Amino acid sequence: MGDAPRHRSAQRHTLKIGRRASRNACQRRALAR
Repeated sequence: MGDAPRHRSAQRHTLKIGRRASRNACQRRALAR
């Protein structure tokens, strides 16, 4: 269970990247239209 803290920080990092990626995708869609 000592690996939990690191996993948590990793999850937060992926969440941030995911949000940025989704935002970029939305912008691309708007531009495509």
